[in-house]
Amino acid sequence: MYADLKSSADANDAAAAAELYYDLRRCRLQKVSAQLLPKWLRETLNHDVSGATDEQLKINERAMETMQHQIDFVQRNAPFCDDADPEMIDQLAPASLKAAQLGDSKALDCYISGMLLHMPGVLDHPEWLNDFKQNALPLADQAFKNGDWRAVMLYENAYSGSFVAGLFGQLTGTDPVRAYQYLKLQQLGTNSEFIKGITDSVNDAANDLTPEQIAQSDAWAQDMYSRYFSGSSSDLTTEPCGGNYED
Repeated sequence: MYADLKSSADANDAAAAAELYYDLRRCRLQKVSAQLLPKWLRETLNHDVSGATDEQLKINERAMETMQHQIDFVQRNAPFCDDADPEMIDQLAPASLKAAQLGDSKALDCYISGMLLHMPGVLDHPEWLNDFKQNALPLADQAFKNGDWRAVMLYENAYSGSFVAGLFGQLTGTDPVRAYQYLKLQQLGTNSEFIKGITDSVNDAANDLTPEQIAQSDAWAQDMYSRYFSGSSSDLTTEPCGGNYED
């Protein structure tokens, strides 16, 4: 399957590029989980709960349920991923770029986060870093104009310095005015459940700005919300590259 999907993706087949990205991501998660689960399982089973409170027992029970879910995932996907060797799985980073360029929004979010370039294989492929330098900001701008709230979150984190050591933060640099703008935009898209936390963050960021900067940034955020995000919610519950044990 890999060779056929790779060939089709290289020929700009969007469906094949997306399938290749998701298959490689699934097998990476399967391989990593299969390697780490025995250690996690031993630690959990050997944990002494004789003096645990009811709340601690509930936490332990939830941990066991999560682990069982992961075990099921590993076993279910073992036949599919058996022939996926490390060199193949290392191609997840360029596969995500190709899928992103051909329109897959989740691959785009994952790629611009830069998280995949912390995986094994990057030292053998320095060109992947150059690809990121050339493509991440244009792709992030594309995601933003598509109404993608994860792109807003990544921009805010980068400009505020939260990801200053990360690859995307190195591309944007830090800028308190821009960080405030993206926080304000997120505030416009949130609902009552999250409004206090985001409002506190907006107010904290405003402390470093002048009244004129705040007014201009508020106007920018309202304009961007009306153009690209109106009617959608900024309340995100998943990370850009989050694993999916439902596959």
